[in-house]
Amino acid sequence: MNYLCFLNTKVLFKYVRETPELYPDAYTPIGAHVNYHPEKPQRMVDIFKHYQQGQRGVLERWNGGEGLKISNDCKFDGVRPSSVSRAKSALLAAVVQYGHAEWGGVRWLRFGDDGKLNTPWGEGTWGGAPGSRGETTIYCDFFGKTRHLLRLNGTLPLDGQTPFVLTSTRCTDGDTVKVRVLPPDSS
Repeated sequence: MNYLCFLNTKVLFKYVRETPELYPDAYTPIGAHVNYHPEKPQRMVDIFKHYQQGQRGVLERWNGGEGLKISNDCKFDGVRPSSVSRAKSALLAAVVQYGHAEWGGVRWLRFGDDGKLNTPWGEGTWGGAPGSRGETTIYCDFFGKTRHLLRLNGTLPLDGQTPFVLTSTRCTDGDTVKVRVLPPDSS
């Protein structure tokens, strides 16, 4: 029996997905046994979407082993937006200067310069991602300590008055939403 025809998900996520001759379009297994990963139902849905519905990109969010690829990016102690960290990160400084944002069209998220976050869903915290990621990434923890990574789309405006966009990725499931950071006079 050919293990590529009747594969298990360890083979799919660790080997097939990493082989350009097989993935994403050159090959379709006859069956896939989802037995290696703890998040079986979610992976089954994405395997079906990829091979039966032709949705490309849905399998890329998963690690080869356990969990989502973003899970590793989400494990850190954030850097609060103190005056020292603002001096190091133009993104942190801009978010503090602008002060508020629309989350998927929902108003308002308010970013305090002390790292406090006020949202329509409750209070939370926010700050910069450590290291070099801090130039393009901030984090928000709210709604039961759910972590989101917000990455800058494009570049920061130089005038301090033009809105800019971040893409938020929820660490628990990889769900994304656009966040528009708006200048102070737009509230």
